[in-house]
Amino acid sequence: TAPAGGVTLLVGASGSGKSTALRLVNGLDAAPTAGAVTVGGLALSAADARRATALVAQDTALFDDTVLYNAKYGNVLAPLDAAVAALAAAGAAHLDPRQRVGERGAKLSGGEKQRVLAARALLRDAPVLLADEPTSALDAVSEARVLDALLGSGRTAVVVAHRLAAVAPRADNIAVFRDGTVVAEGKHDALLASCAEYARLWEAKSGSEEEGE
Repeated sequence: TAPAGGVTLLVGASGSGKSTALRLVNGLDAAPTAGAVTVGGLALSAADARRATALVAQDTALFDDTVLYNAKYGNVLAPLDAAVAALAAAGAAHLDPRQRVGERGAKLSGGEKQRVLAARALLRDAPVLLADEPTSALDAVSEARVLDALLGSGRTAVVVAHRLAAVAPRADNIAVFRDGTVVAEGKHDALLASCAEYARLWEAKSGSEEEGE
């Protein structure tokens, strides 16, 4: 369950079904073999689901065009000032909007690609944001800025985060996945106390982050 207007975090080991869940909501995967995906209580068609959502995927490639073109792919009718504002909000103000990004964004760093993708999602301004590790290539300061822009607007957000500490404390709901199944849901403090699997994930991620520092 993703509370309307809130932040829901999906956590679990690699291959547990988090990214698949996002694709199901977005209509990119076929309908589930059991159960249903609903948005606002309605079972939407794939086309309607895509109109209602903005997806920041792990492996989204950029087009061999300008920074501005790639940002405006989220809303091709957006005026220039709105696109520039979205890039600034995503921490990409240092990029020349007229700069070509190269094949699959080869001329940008991994973090710059993610900032452009975040700007694209902001321009799309859909009521539901789906983000699959949208800040995995960013440092902690840049990550906080991008997450504030993506999650601070009151839209419904469902996020898979590379670093749990960046999102877990601010999440309104956390769903713990194991083998394609949600085995626990709740807020961070409650899950730490009641769900051993979540506590292990938190401890492992916290330890790896400290080592990285």
